[in-house]
Amino acid sequence: MATETTKITYVEGAAASTPAGSRVVVYAKADGLMYSKDDAGAETLMSSGAGPGSNPQFTTIELGHASDTTLARVSAGVVSIEGTNIVKAGAVTSDGITMATARLLGRTSASTGAVEEITVGTNLTLSGGTLDASGGSGASVTKVGTTSAGGSSDNVSAQFLVLKKITLASAGTILSIAANIGGDGSGHFGAFAGVVYEDNAGAPNKIIGGTSAPLFWILGTTKRWVTFPVGVNVASGDYWIGVYIAGNGADTSGRISYTGSGSDIKNTTGGSYVYDAPTSGGTSNDYSIYANVLA
Repeated sequence: MATETTKITYVEGAAASTPAGSRVVVYAKADGLMYSKDDAGAETLMSSGAGPGSNPQFTTIELGHASDTTLARVSAGVVSIEGTNIVKAGAVTSDGITMATARLLGRTSASTGAVEEITVGTNLTLSGGTLDASGGSGASVTKVGTTSAGGSSDNVSAQFLVLKKITLASAGTILSIAANIGGDGSGHFGAFAGVVYEDNAGAPNKIIGGTSAPLFWILGTTKRWVTFPVGVNVASGDYWIGVYIAGNGADTSGRISYTGSGSDIKNTTGGSYVYDAPTSGGTSNDYSIYANVLA
C-alpha cells in the first residue's frame, strides 16, 4: 500500500544491522548523516551534510570516474591529482613542486613543451640561490720574457731583427709582443713589426706568425713600451719572439733597452723582409722584449 508524506524523521544511532536478503535498510547515524546498508553489509553514505553554511570534508574525490581522476589533500593548501601536486599561480617555491638539487629550470629541447631541469655546467656553481661563474680557473694573460726596461740601450736601425727565446708551460695564444724602444736624437723610428719563430734545438727556425703589416711609429728619444699585435696560437714549448725594423735610411734609426746579461739575437736581415732560421747576430744582451700570452 502506498503512503505519501512530506517528512520522515529518523532517530540518530549506531549503524544498522545487515538486513535480510533482497533488503536495504536506511538509517541516521550519530554524525547527523544518512546511510544505507544492503544485504551484503555494504554501507553507503547517502548525504554529504552539505548545505548553507556547512563545511563538508572528504578524504578523496573521484572526479567523473571511479578511480582514474582522484583528487586528494597532500598538506595545507596543496592538492594532488593522481598523486601529482597541482601547480598554483604564484611563486614556484610555494607550490610544493620538487626537483633535483643544483639544477635550473628551463627548456633545452628544440620544440615547445614542458619545463625541464637543466644541469649546472663546468666552471659554474649554484649555491644559496645564486649562479656563479667563479667555479673555474678561467683564462688569463701572462707576460713572458723580460718585462723590465733595461738601463742600457742598443742601436737598432733599418733591416734589423731582434729576437728573444721564451718557454711556454702550456698551450695558448701569443696575443702581442712588447718592446721598450725609443727614437734617435732626430726623433725617428720607422716601421716595426712583431714576429714569432718556432724553436729548433735552441735556435730560431721557421716563422709561424707576426704582425700582418709593419706599424709606423714616430718616437721621441725617451724609450717606452710599444706593443705589436700578432695573435698566434701555439702549443707548449720553446719559441722566439721579437721585432723587425722595416724600411731603410735615417728614418728608421732608434734604440732598444737591454739589461746586459743574456743571449738574445740582433741580426741584420739585409733587406726589407724577414726569413726562416736566422743564425747570426748572437749577443750577450737581455733585450726588453716580452710576449702577452693568453692561456
